[in-house]
Amino acid sequence: MRLSRPVIAGFSVVGLILVAAAIGQFAPTSPKKPSLSIGTALNQPLPASVASIKFTDEFGKPVTLAAFKGKPVVFTPFMTLCQETCPLTTSNLQILDKSVIKAHQENNVQIVMITIDPARDSVARLHAYRSVAQITQPNWTLLTAAPADLTAMWKSLGVDVEKTSEGDPPGIDWMTGAPLTYDLSHTDEVFMLNKSGNERFLIAGMPNTQGVVPPSILDKFLSDQGRANLAHPDTSTWTAADATESLAWVLGKHLPKP
Repeated sequence: MRLSRPVIAGFSVVGLILVAAAIGQFAPTSPKKPSLSIGTALNQPLPASVASIKFTDEFGKPVTLAAFKGKPVVFTPFMTLCQETCPLTTSNLQILDKSVIKAHQENNVQIVMITIDPARDSVARLHAYRSVAQITQPNWTLLTAAPADLTAMWKSLGVDVEKTSEGDPPGIDWMTGAPLTYDLSHTDEVFMLNKSGNERFLIAGMPNTQGVVPPSILDKFLSDQGRANLAHPDTSTWTAADATESLAWVLGKHLPKP
C-alpha cells in the first residue's frame, strides 16, 4: 500500500498538467499589435482642448469626446460634400462596425465622424448624410462644432485642411441640387482612442474599399478623382480589415474579419 500512494499522486500531477495544458491551448489570446504597415501605435492623452470641445451631433444634441470615455472611439475627419474620399471612408467604417456588431461589442465601441466643413455641415445636413449613407447603427455619431474650435482641433491633431476652388463644371450638391461653390482638400486619418480616452492608434492614408461601392447617392456624387480612388487605390491605402485589426488591438477583444 505504501507504493500505491506516490503512483496515485503521480497520476494526479500528470492529470493536472494535462488539464492545465488543455486550458492554455484553448484560452483566448489577446489580439496582436497591428503591423507598422497599417499605422502608428500611440499612447498619449487626447489634448484637453480637443476632449472638451462642445460638439453638436446630427440630432442637435450637445456632446464632447470626453463623454465617450469608458469605450474605444474611432473618429475621422470628413465632410458631407466630399467627392473624393469621405464616401469611401464611410463605407470602410460601416464594414468595420459590422464586425463590431457580430462580436456583440456595439455598446463598447463608438464610431464618430467629425466635419471639416462647419460652414456647410449643419445639423440638418449631417442628419441627411446619415440617411443617404445608410448609417443605421446606433453606435455612430456625426459631429459639428464652432469653426474656430474645429480649425484648432484639426491643426493640433495634424490634419491638414485647405479651401480650394470647385471643379469646372462644379459638382452638384446631393442634398439641394445646387452647384458647389468651393471644395476642401484634406488629409485622411483614422484616430482610435482607448477606453481611457488616450490616442492609441493612428491610420493615415486614403481608404481602399476593395470594390465595395458607397450607397447610390454618394456613389453618383463621386468626382472623377473619387472614382479613380475607388477603382484604382494606391499601395498606401487602408482597408476595412486593416481598421478592424487595429480596433481589435485597442479594444483588447478579437473581432471577426470583414
